Amino acid sequence: MKNLVHGIKEKTPMGFCDVPGKNLLDFLRDMKSICANEARYKPRKKIHQAASEGDVKKLQRMINLGKHSVHDRDFKERTALHFACIYGREEVVSILLRNNCDIDAVDRNSVTPLMKAVQNWSYGCMCTLLKHGANPNRMDKNGNTSLHYAVSEDNQKLVEYLLKYNADMEQKNKDGFTPLLLALKENKIEMAKFLVKKGANIHVFDKMKRYSCLNFFNKNV
Repeated sequence: MKNLVHGIKEKTPMGFCDVPGKNLLDFLRDMKSICANEARYKPRKKIHQAASEGDVKKLQRMINLGKHSVHDRDFKERTALHFACIYGREEVVSILLRNNCDIDAVDRNSVTPLMKAVQNWSYGCMCTLLKHGANPNRMDKNGNTSLHYAVSEDNQKLVEYLLKYNADMEQKNKDGFTPLLLALKENKIEMAKFLVKKGANIHVFDKMKRYSCLNFFNKNV
């Protein structure tokens, strides 16, 4: 299980490394990236800070006074709900939803709070969002859905829960990758097998026809 600091990321699935193992140099590069991402996701607005810190009383007081809104956005168009999901603040998510926040709000990269919850392994936030009607099939600017994010995280538990709420296994991103094709591209073989067992279509190709699920499974399964 990833810890909170390791989870603060802004990469999209197509930006992830394909290599399954890491050497020391890879590890050091990752640590540098983590620090940079943590700085990028530092909340600037007071309501975003309260959401990030999980300060429920302060957050509710801000909303009640009317000086801050659940719809307030920062320079990257992120809402308090985005920050709550990044930091795994399930109780904050519930409060924001009770105060009529936009459950599918998108930042400037069209990333939703659900995508950030999935990307950062915030199970409680993800479950709460889905139970309250978050759309698992919204796409970011690269056409990736929350299911693409879960596949990139190589997390079958996340994938299974998204499928329970009708996540589309056949949705292609802008490069023509379904979640299954993405799993093969990123060398996540067990994830690919898991998706096939769940009914993913193996008769698909990416836009450039570089990846063929059918050819792969004929050779490896």
